[in-house]
Amino acid sequence: MSLRKGSTLISGVGIDGISPSATVSKSGTVSTLTVTDKNGSTTVNINDGENYAYNINSLTGTTVNLTADTVNTISISNDTTFVLPTPTDGKFHQILVVATITGTPTITWGTTYYFNNEEPSINAGTYNIIYEHDGTNWYVGAIKKGSVS
Repeated sequence: MSLRKGSTLISGVGIDGISPSATVSKSGTVSTLTVTDKNGSTTVNINDGENYAYNINSLTGTTVNLTADTVNTISISNDTTFVLPTPTDGKFHQILVVATITGTPTITWGTTYYFNNEEPSINAGTYNIIYEHDGTNWYVGAIKKGSVS
C-alpha cells in the first residue's frame, strides 16, 4: 500500500456508530497523520524516512574515534582500539561499524558491556559491529557476515 497526500487510510463504522478515519498530508519532509474518532482528531507528525538515512564514513587507523548515530566502514589488520563518545542527553544512540578483518588482530572495544554478556570473538572476515547506548552505557556485539556454505 502506498500513501498519498490526502489519502484515507481507515474508514468504516466504528464503536457507537462513529466512523473513524485517518488521513495523511505532507509538508516538506514531514508527513502528518491525522486520526479522527469519536473523541475528535489526533495529529502525529512523522519525519520522512530519508531523514534516517546515514552517510557511510570510512575510518582508518588503529585508534578509532567513533561518533554516535553513524554508519562506518573500516579495514582492520592490526590491533585496534575503538574510542566511544560520551552522550549526555540520556537518549538511545547507535553506531554501526562494518569491519573487514584480516588475520587475528586484538580489538579493544571501548566498553566492557556486551550483548549476551559476552565479549565479541573475531577472526578473519567481515563483521557488523554494533554499538548501542541505552542512555547510561555502551553495549557492543559483532555479527559475522557471509553466505551459507
